[in-house]
Amino acid sequence: MSRLMWIAVPGGRAANGDGVLRAVVVPVLDSGGTLAQEGMADWPPPQLLAEDARLLVEAAIGPAAAITVSLQLRPVVQAVPGLWQQFFGSIDVRPPGGSVARNIDVQPTTKQASAILTTYRDVARKLTDEDARPSFEAVSRSRASTLAGVAPLPTPQAGTGTPSHRRLDFHLATSILREHSSVLRALGLIVEVAVPAAGFTRLPDRGVIRVSWPAAPAEIPTGEPRWTSYLRNRFLPAPGEGSDLHPAGGMVKLGRKEDGQPVWRLHTLDVDHALRGIAAAAESPGPAYALPALRTAGVLLARVERASELATRGARKAEDALYAEHLTLGYRVDAKIYGQTWHSLCRRESQYAVNGVKFPTEPKEEGHVKIGGGIDRGDNVLRADEVVARWDGWSLAVPRPALRERPPGSTTPSAQLPFVLDTSGIKVEDGTLLRLRFGETYQLRARVADLAGGGPALSEASLDGCDSEAVRFTRHEPVLPPDVRVPSGAPAFGPGASPTALVIRTAEGIADSIADTTRDLVPPSATFEVIERHGRLDGDRALALLARKDLPDPAAGGVVGFVRGEPGEPPRDLEPKDWTSTHAGPVPADPWPDLLPKRVVLRARQGDEPTLDWESDELLVVRLAPAEEATLELSSLIGQQARGAFSISDWLKDDGDGGAGTTSAAEDLLATGRHPMATPVHRLTVRHAVRTPRGTPHGVLEVARDEGSTSGILQVAADNDADRLLGVDPASTIAIDVTASWRPVDDTADPPADRRPVGRIHVGRADTRISALPQEFGDTKHRKVTYTWTALSRFRDCFSASEDPLAFRVEGTLGPVSVPSSARPVAPVVRSVTPAFVWQEARTPTSVVRGRSGNRLRVELATPWFTTGDGEQLAVLGTTSNPPDDVAALVSQAGRDPLWRTGVPPQFFVPVGDVENITLAEGPTVLMVAHGVFEAAGSAFADVLIPFPWSYSALVQLAIARLQRESLRGCEISPVVRTDFVPLLPDRTLTIGIPEGAITVQLKGFAPDGPRFNRVDAVLERRVAAGAASGALTVGEDGTWEQVGWVSGGIDETLQFSHHHQSPVVREHARNAGGELRVRVREVEMIGRDTAPALGTVQELEERVVFTDTVVL
Repeated sequence: MSRLMWIAVPGGRAANGDGVLRAVVVPVLDSGGTLAQEGMADWPPPQLLAEDARLLVEAAIGPAAAITVSLQLRPVVQAVPGLWQQFFGSIDVRPPGGSVARNIDVQPTTKQASAILTTYRDVARKLTDEDARPSFEAVSRSRASTLAGVAPLPTPQAGTGTPSHRRLDFHLATSILREHSSVLRALGLIVEVAVPAAGFTRLPDRGVIRVSWPAAPAEIPTGEPRWTSYLRNRFLPAPGEGSDLHPAGGMVKLGRKEDGQPVWRLHTLDVDHALRGIAAAAESPGPAYALPALRTAGVLLARVERASELATRGARKAEDALYAEHLTLGYRVDAKIYGQTWHSLCRRESQYAVNGVKFPTEPKEEGHVKIGGGIDRGDNVLRADEVVARWDGWSLAVPRPALRERPPGSTTPSAQLPFVLDTSGIKVEDGTLLRLRFGETYQLRARVADLAGGGPALSEASLDGCDSEAVRFTRHEPVLPPDVRVPSGAPAFGPGASPTALVIRTAEGIADSIADTTRDLVPPSATFEVIERHGRLDGDRALALLARKDLPDPAAGGVVGFVRGEPGEPPRDLEPKDWTSTHAGPVPADPWPDLLPKRVVLRARQGDEPTLDWESDELLVVRLAPAEEATLELSSLIGQQARGAFSISDWLKDDGDGGAGTTSAAEDLLATGRHPMATPVHRLTVRHAVRTPRGTPHGVLEVARDEGSTSGILQVAADNDADRLLGVDPASTIAIDVTASWRPVDDTADPPADRRPVGRIHVGRADTRISALPQEFGDTKHRKVTYTWTALSRFRDCFSASEDPLAFRVEGTLGPVSVPSSARPVAPVVRSVTPAFVWQEARTPTSVVRGRSGNRLRVELATPWFTTGDGEQLAVLGTTSNPPDDVAALVSQAGRDPLWRTGVPPQFFVPVGDVENITLAEGPTVLMVAHGVFEAAGSAFADVLIPFPWSYSALVQLAIARLQRESLRGCEISPVVRTDFVPLLPDRTLTIGIPEGAITVQLKGFAPDGPRFNRVDAVLERRVAAGAASGALTVGEDGTWEQVGWVSGGIDETLQFSHHHQSPVVREHARNAGGELRVRVREVEMIGRDTAPALGTVQELEERVVFTDTVVL
């Protein structure tokens, strides 16, 4: 059923003592037809405007109590004729929508602001001097990361529901117009009555009151008067239980505390901007300074724990009576400089028009700030923050005029209303706004704006506890560094130069252009908002200043040039200069905003000239020696008068926490323009370029390897302390290209390498030693490698790309470097071990002496050998003492042949050679003689000399291993392998005498004492033609030989052929033929045989031969 709700809104006491009571008429039309069908084709009805029209005002102690006061009062209706049709003549009427239950999500703005400012304050104090900057940056990164987690900014997410796109109808339109009480009054939807002062005495001190129209015509919707709880004293709506309003009504108790904590707080920080910056900084890859710049939002009024307050407000039902909270349209916020007069931030002059037609309203009114707003993305969650009002220096009830023309399409389209309400005539009432200025201390208070547009006046004194806390309004924004610009008219950049890089090439005899060496420094700019808050837009010249686009930051007092003096850079230097120093002649009393630019230029250093120097008030000179480069940091000086207006000045004040020295040091940096939280820097790279690296690589290298690794680390040798840079000049060298060459000698399986690329070593300007470089060899072998190092110029980009590349590099050779084998050698594989000997021969006209050195073993080994690289040897292991059993199994051993009576060799021995100690991987340390190895016929061989000349046919077992001396420690020797026992052959010396008289044979050497003695046979033969011989023959590759004599004997005996054998015929034959005679000698053991076989028979092959030789005479 359609109805007209009459909402009674007590509006205070008039000067004559009457009570001001307004009734807000709220049509609730349920039929869904037209206004005419609802009897509201026009409003107000004529009967309400008649002289005899009366409204009934009733009061009682409570809604259910008996009415104690009933008054018939004439209404005052200020409706504008015809205005109803202008607004609603063509509007639809649909049944009103029901209320929506929503969850509430409120960003804890106050806690976030407190956490942010505490963090910034703590970090600001950490920077005590320039050398503390690394720790300061580390703390800032850590605290930024922590802050990003503690005070996160809610991430906007799409709602899960469907947003309501309700079409505008009569109900929604009147709801929108409720924000403009003057319009409602002109539409006749706000009616006022005066409650006589005499009638006040009859009202309860606190009760309920309602307004109705008993004589309303029948054709309009039925009236539904609502009870309103009121306070008689001030005649204002009474606050409900737990309200933020003062118990006397009309004002918000901004000084209220709960559990000792303020319920309302003032702060000045743009929290959302800070949180977005902090989140981005926490995710960025290691910035030098992680805490982003803050922004001053103005003076913000925040309701702490606003989520619970909104929930409580939403839970208040208005079933019996309406309280002040139900009738509060918003707050009218006042501000004052502490100790001065209140100024309304909502006063305005109003002129409305609808559909192009102006209609009269009160020319002056007060707007309000909505207090329950939020965003619902269609998922029935109301999202808001704790900020109720944000005063940025302008009115809270009038939009700030645009200082710049908006680009096309930038205006937000208005809702599609069935009428056009023009509010462009609303403006701030002249002389009412308070100026918001840095350095001042402010307070706020909030007066209630009720549903009918009423509420306490600005002139009313504050109720107890309704003034907010005081807040000092300070600047959070830093002063930006000077704007660095390329001089006007400068040519194109040369190689290596850019807007942020200056280059000179003086050392190479090149004249550089102004584009490469010079930049203009322009005072930094600031937003109009910041400039205004410094008070620079006050006065008559404000409009002229607003037309300018080059207004400098009023807090910028000067420029600072700084070179940090990091390792590899020129010494630290700091040079400040005031902006006003650029003015020619007397400096104006207030030179702002006409601050003139300065200039920075890069030149070559001569002698001991300083790095930075203001050559004049306008010119900062940077000087560098050849191959020097540095980072020039440019920042602003904060003017001394403006410094106190910055938040950081408050952060650095000694607050009695024991950090006076720390804050004083940080204040010094602030005063010199070197605190990055207040004066961030603009960095320019300055370089004095040279072509060729200044230094030729040389020195000693080593390759470090891990056991089993196929790669290694190429590095400066550990004992090369004299030159850890290996001749490289870091100032002029940016990198070293490394190649490797090797040519194996023994290891033919390892292909040679010629300048194989290894990699590139990057060189830092501050390096004091060359960095190590990984190198992959592909195996674990030992090699001797020669390295070629090519130093590359750090300044190649500063010269033309068409220049010869060889002019920008210097080459040096280092090595050869022994690369150790990184793996323990594999055990050798023994193919055979045989007795071995060495022959020597000496001839004279009358004799031939041939020696056979025995007591040797030849070890035949499987290939491949040199598996660990060049220089791999065969180690024969031994000891000279009786070792324990575990060691005995790892060394060579010997014993006597039991067939013979002869000397007994020692069981444990060491071969002949250079004896060394070696510790085996198995644990013990033994003796070792290393032997070279040679390859032939698919095998590898090593000869081992045994020191047993006194023992005949000694049996020897060798303990052998691979040995690679150029190996990692512990990887030099392979597992031990033992051979079979093998007999040795003795030494022998054969002497053949060939005097004129006879031919003699003597074989000397060590022989056994029994049980039988060895037999020596000597055969004299002559060469004959095939088929011409008549005696015993020996046929071989060297021809056919006929026996002409034979003799036997023993060791050390001199054997002489008989006279028959020495016949003149034979001697003559020998003389004439030359080399046609030979002596064949052999020594055999008489084991298992009593007599010698017939010469030249097969039985000779059954004898054990100890020695055999053939000597051609």
